[in-house]
Amino acid sequence: MFPKALAVFMVSGLLLFGGGIVHAISGSTLISYVFSCTDIAVTYTDVLFDRDNTGAGAEAYTLIITDGAGNTLLSFSDARAIGDTITGQTESFAFAIPPARNPIHVHLYSHAGNGYPQQTIFDFTGDSPCLPSSATSCDIGAPAGSVLSTLNHDTPAYYAADPGTATGFNIPAGHWFTYEVSGDFTHLWVTCGANPVWVATSALN
Repeated sequence: MFPKALAVFMVSGLLLFGGGIVHAISGSTLISYVFSCTDIAVTYTDVLFDRDNTGAGAEAYTLIITDGAGNTLLSFSDARAIGDTITGQTESFAFAIPPARNPIHVHLYSHAGNGYPQQTIFDFTGDSPCLPSSATSCDIGAPAGSVLSTLNHDTPAYYAADPGTATGFNIPAGHWFTYEVSGDFTHLWVTCGANPVWVATSALN
């Protein structure tokens, strides 16, 4: 249940990452969390909504997750009635697109309104295990103008837009940033710190 997960993550992030509690959503404790290539899974205890920032007996909040390249992986807003509770459980926040670069930044805040200022509930970063560590990450993300494309199956990689320049390895099926076309080939950005490669345009959606 997506709104529940957002509410819980908002509370529990404070306890783990040392933020100051701001008397918004309360009562929950983060038990564990796991970053994967496609989502963040969070296990938490019970939560209570108790900050009427809407003037309508509800607490409004927003969750934004971005990657190190500035892409928005998830953005969600909702409001829950004051006094609502959510039973502790494990839930996941699925990324709308795959992260392109670490670190992953998670920011969830309670809205301003009804005499309350906007308040950050948590604001922290972590790394996707499928990308280079943010501790060693370079400062260059996918080239300007890149688009997110889909490889439907594993596809040979080439050093240049030429069938005679095969690298000997395949790019796995999935979502990849591409940014240039030459003949029958498209330039594909692999990851920060890695050389880009070329793949057959016919393999891309």
